[in-house]
Amino acid sequence: MPGDGGGWQVTLEVPSPAQVESFDAALGTLGGAITALELDGGPRWRIVVHCAEEPPRDVLARLVSAAAAEAGIPAPDMVIEPLPVTDWVAEYQRSTKPMTIGRFHVHPSHHAHDIPAGVIPILLDAGRAFGTGGHESTAGCLRALDRLAAQGARPGKALDMGCGSGILAIAMALLWPDAGIVACDNDRDAVAVAEENAALNRVAATVRCVAGDGYATAEVAALRPFGLIVANILAGPLTAMAGDLAAALAPGGAAALSGLLTTQADGVAAAHEAHGLCVADRIVIGEWTTLVLEDGRGGLTAP
Repeated sequence: MPGDGGGWQVTLEVPSPAQVESFDAALGTLGGAITALELDGGPRWRIVVHCAEEPPRDVLARLVSAAAAEAGIPAPDMVIEPLPVTDWVAEYQRSTKPMTIGRFHVHPSHHAHDIPAGVIPILLDAGRAFGTGGHESTAGCLRALDRLAAQGARPGKALDMGCGSGILAIAMALLWPDAGIVACDNDRDAVAVAEENAALNRVAATVRCVAGDGYATAEVAALRPFGLIVANILAGPLTAMAGDLAAALAPGGAAALSGLLTTQADGVAAAHEAHGLCVADRIVIGEWTTLVLEDGRGGLTAP
């Protein structure tokens, strides 16, 4: 049968985002993955369903008619088509390329043979945790760490809060091999990925990966204060945890914060300034900003 191995795709369009929820709920019963996309700035939206098997046409028609009736619109036309079989290994290798960010060279395993001279290599394959260097927020943090090292920062202990894949903890371990690094995340799967990546980059002895609830995590609380804290999360959690970060930062320490849009940067900065930190640097990449904060109680050689 056409589509064997590649799955099937159902595509339809609705007049506005107001109808998306009805179709999402109805088509979700098919057990496939659903994506809703705004078309050219709106108001129309496209809904795409991916199914492992060909969906029964009569079932689809009933679901779409029911969703349309609930949304108060005529039943939209559907396009039902098989998807080609994809060699996902080949596709991954084609689409995943090395990136040089500051002195760091982040590369997947299939590019381990062509590392340029004079870089700090980080081996990282895309996986089930955020952070491969491709996003502007991760790139901003890597640039911030590189700049801090160039400025003479020598943290004895460092924390990667919300570590995801562990890329930033690994970067700190490579920059400061004598430092003790803690990588913390509230997602146990992410922590397992970070452990694997630390081992692949031969820094498992330096990077301690732990699962927990932010700064209340037992290992984090026991090892504070940290001379360097990096947190690539989101503006909301960063703002909420500003006091906890300041309390966990050693006198003279530094912090690199990202995961925030440039329009959110001033608000995040203000939340941390209220706890005695000051903005030392801003790294803007596209629409994203990385803030580098300092505690003014000493030089950048903190514990």
